[in-house]
Amino acid sequence: MIRRLSYAAAVVSAASAIILGALPASAQVVPQPAIGAPKPVSVPRTEDYQLPNGIKVTLVPYAVVPKAIVAVRIPTGNAAEGEDTWLSDLTVSLMREGAGSRSGSEVSQAFADIGGGLGTSVGSSSTLFSTNVLGERAPDAVALIADLMQRPVFPADALDRVKQGYVRNIAINLSTPSGQAFNAYHRTVFAGHPYAAYVPSEAQMQAYTLDQAKAFHARNFGPNGAHIYVGGQFDAAAVRAAIEQQFGGWRINNAVVDVPVAPAVVRRVVLVDRPGALQSTLMLVSDAPKIGGQDYIRAEVMDSLLGGSFNSRITTNIREDKGYTYSPYSALNVLDVNTTHWSQNADVTAAHTGDSLKEIFHEIRRLQGETPTQAETTGTQNMSTGGFVMGMSTTSGVVNNIITLDNRNLSRDYYDRYIPWVMSVTPADIQQAAQKLDLNKMTVIVVGDLATVRPQLEALPEFQGVTFEVFQP
Repeated sequence: MIRRLSYAAAVVSAASAIILGALPASAQVVPQPAIGAPKPVSVPRTEDYQLPNGIKVTLVPYAVVPKAIVAVRIPTGNAAEGEDTWLSDLTVSLMREGAGSRSGSEVSQAFADIGGGLGTSVGSSSTLFSTNVLGERAPDAVALIADLMQRPVFPADALDRVKQGYVRNIAINLSTPSGQAFNAYHRTVFAGHPYAAYVPSEAQMQAYTLDQAKAFHARNFGPNGAHIYVGGQFDAAAVRAAIEQQFGGWRINNAVVDVPVAPAVVRRVVLVDRPGALQSTLMLVSDAPKIGGQDYIRAEVMDSLLGGSFNSRITTNIREDKGYTYSPYSALNVLDVNTTHWSQNADVTAAHTGDSLKEIFHEIRRLQGETPTQAETTGTQNMSTGGFVMGMSTTSGVVNNIITLDNRNLSRDYYDRYIPWVMSVTPADIQQAAQKLDLNKMTVIVVGDLATVRPQLEALPEFQGVTFEVFQP
């Protein structure tokens, strides 16, 4: 059998042959051609309509294999809990334990029988039930999800088992440096806002009752603001009929989460003591442009160049050159349509905590003070657009991206404009986006051995005159 070599394999093979004398030096490999300009990507054609009870429906006939994704999103989540942190998560987990005439195990088997499994996720202001099944069984998936969302059993014998799972998750989360950093982030930056509730206490989770879960479901699950998505290969007429039959009679006047605008990030240094820790966890947070416009796109490209990719400046500095950390990363975190935060995260050697922050500040200031090269800009743009194209290459990627657009109140042509927007970003745009990262209005969270770390922080010029806060979980 003749094996076809990839370009990279051919380069290695030819180079080896030259070294071994099997090929003359003149038979060197032709240089790799330049990367062409990325082509625009459009969201596939969709069929959008609305049921008489207000439920929106989006059908996306887009797939190369006979599979279909069925997803139902409702506008409720952690922001609807009030003081009952994770009650929405507990409620959704209990809904999985049985619906209609089926027990929890029978629900799982029913999804397996049609070629899929049930996925559930709870966010700040939306909850999603989804599955990926054989295309011909999409109407059955619609019926199963309808049962779960409208007719959950809430079996009493499942309550303690489900709660114990969450208790373990809480303990694990708060035992890790990253969990402690995110807990401090939520409870300090978002104090007084629904986002402040990162995790409940063990006692709080243990105290929840079945009646509380049932009441949360009754208040928040219904057709008001609900949206059904079906994507892939499926019989559109059969799916439309199933949706009308299974969801058309849903008449509950459920509440819709109205998340207040989050407070702006302010200058703070928050410390979490982890005695004896050999590493420190760093988290720097700043306000960033809200999603939807070109300012956000410029910030996205800037983030990738500064710290959001493996070849970024901060990663090259503190990982490759200095060896202070193994896996630093930065990101734009879109919390809702009004709130985006830029964050830089890194687990660094405790003895170099101050040094790491010094280099991070240096890279931010360097980008603020001088424009990057065009070559660096183009490389970052190609990375951003390449990742986007890969994300739009599958049915699940397309459906998830459409759901994201709707969650963020963005028009369906947003992704049509994405690649041209990214490629139009100039080095000057990147510099200007970096200048909006105000070091004087940035929250810095450090989890580590304070006996080792605090003297290093106190020596940094950026922290002179700043009061350190020691966060107590």
